[in-house]
Amino acid sequence: MLTDKQYNLVMKAALLILALLVVICLILRIVLITSDKDEPEAPVSDSATDEPAGSESESESSSQPIDSDSEPTDSSVILAPSADAGQEYIDKLIFIGDSTTHTLDAFGFVPETQIWTGETKTLSLYTNIDQVLIVYPQTGEKMTIGQAAELAKPEYIVITLGLNGGVGDYFEERQFKAAYTKLINAIKSGSPETKIILQNIFPVSSLIDTGRYTKINNPNINTANGWILDIAQEMKLKYLDSREVLIDAAGDMKLEYSQPDGIHMQPAAAQAILNYIRTHAYPN
Repeated sequence: MLTDKQYNLVMKAALLILALLVVICLILRIVLITSDKDEPEAPVSDSATDEPAGSESESESSSQPIDSDSEPTDSSVILAPSADAGQEYIDKLIFIGDSTTHTLDAFGFVPETQIWTGETKTLSLYTNIDQVLIVYPQTGEKMTIGQAAELAKPEYIVITLGLNGGVGDYFEERQFKAAYTKLINAIKSGSPETKIILQNIFPVSSLIDTGRYTKINNPNINTANGWILDIAQEMKLKYLDSREVLIDAAGDMKLEYSQPDGIHMQPAAAQAILNYIRTHAYPN
């Protein structure tokens, strides 16, 4: 049986411990709130699922244009008009892209051996793009783009990526540029002498279903193209602005170039792109 003095001492000790626990809980709460504010935003997606253009898992949260605070661009990175380099120049190019790039070989303008893409004829610009497997067209073997570059050692590579996984999944600028740069570095590592050309993401037409594709629109595409131009400048690469031969006065893909889905292109568009590439050749 405790005496009154012993009881009072026990109660004081219990109250002191309780007070300390309250203080510790308050400190932990403050630390957690602070860490939540400081934690960097997680990547939108690390999935490498290859789906047709525009069919990736789009969030319905916003359809506002992607913001960018880019520095002024050195115009020398943009491929300028040139003499027609001819079919010989086209034959030297390897094209890396999604299903819009597949238009080039689907209509017979470029051999399938010059198109590097996924097994489902598309690619997505996810954060692990350097690990995504493509089908190496010469052998049918699956390998990364870096491994294909090391094997083929192409003279030129034209990259046209960023609709799937980028604009469609609404990457912010840091994520988009990091994924794109990772791919370029993989190619450079495999084939340092290859000349890399970054082509704009192709525009969409007014036929696109804006209810289904809430983020794939020309304002967002144009902003992402600005990021690609930034990368070309930062990494001393060339930028191919073929968009200018595809758009109408409103800045949309010309209706005569558009498939009914508003995203994919007719044969006439593929021909226009190749003509543009031939007359905006990489300088010797």
